[in-house]
Amino acid sequence: MVGLDPEDIPHVFEVSKRQPGPENLDQVQIVGDGFCEMKFKLPSTFLNRISNFAGSFYPAISPSVSVIESRCTSCGECVGACPASAIATGRVVHIDQSKCIKCYVCNEVCKYGAIRVRQSLSRILR
Repeated sequence: MVGLDPEDIPHVFEVSKRQPGPENLDQVQIVGDGFCEMKFKLPSTFLNRISNFAGSFYPAISPSVSVIESRCTSCGECVGACPASAIATGRVVHIDQSKCIKCYVCNEVCKYGAIRVRQSLSRILR
């Protein structure tokens, strides 16, 4: 509707992989005033320019989650709360970074403080 490719917007892309709704706009009923297609452009940000220039470095400068093994009890609270099913249990939990959508729910529900959110390099340098 806004002229953007869903694959260019990370959270929209992740949701679309789960197919929560209609597959195309023909299946959507628009209620209210008429509809006109608009063309939007994503804002150019520092991180967008960096990731376009050096995409392989993006994981090093973006926030990420990790498990503090000495605090993890494998209770499974984070596993049940993860909307991306990116966490598996074992002796300690393991977070699959390729599936993680960086919602940080795991960090919020862990009552043992075993999930650490590492700040992004861009935030540290500010």
